Order: sequence, then C-alpha cells, then structure tokens
Amino acid sequence: MQIEVTIAITVDDEAVFRRAAHDRALADQLGQEEAVSYLSADLTSVGQCAIMLLDPGVSPKGCSILDSTTN
Repeated sequence: MQIEVTIAITVDDEAVFRRAAHDRALADQLGQEEAVSYLSADLTSVGQCAIMLLDPGVSPKGCSILDSTTN
C-alpha cells in the first residue's frame, strides 16, 4: 500500500530554520561543506532545508519513505 502525506509549514525565521538544517546535516555526519550549504540561499532553497529537517533519512518501522519533494 502506498499513501501520500502532505505537510504545509510556515517558516517564521529563515535564518533560524537554515541553522537548524545546518545542525541536522552535521548531526547526520554529512560533512562540513554540505552542512554549510544549508546556510546559503544561493546554494540551497528553504525547501531543501525543510527536506533535511522533516525527512528523517531513516524510515519509521513498518514503512519506507520513497521520496520527499518541495516546491
């Protein structure tokens, strides 16, 4: 069975949100260069930051996350 889940968020403070994505990338051991890219609007979108924060990378038990997208 495949289901689709949509989550809508409001980013109230882009700098704080980007820092959270940066910190998550470091915690996930993705490397300093990739982590720093989340701080720059020229390198990553706010949507990409949202995927970093909201798609845990490891699926919950009993399912597999197939993809995550943003617009």
